[in-house]
Amino acid sequence: MNAVRLAPGVVHLTFDTDQDGRRARRSSLWRLTGEGRRLYFHQGTPLHADPA
Repeated sequence: MNAVRLAPGVVHLTFDTDQDGRRARRSSLWRLTGEGRRLYFHQGTPLHADPA
């Protein structure tokens, strides 16, 4: 997982997942609010297997 602070209280997270061989690169934007952390955006892009 990689986190980049874009502004005070705003973080961009990127990470890869693997569920039963289905891999995806995921990206999300989080913002700290008065109620706590809030997810504002999330995207998952499928990753293809590396060519042999």
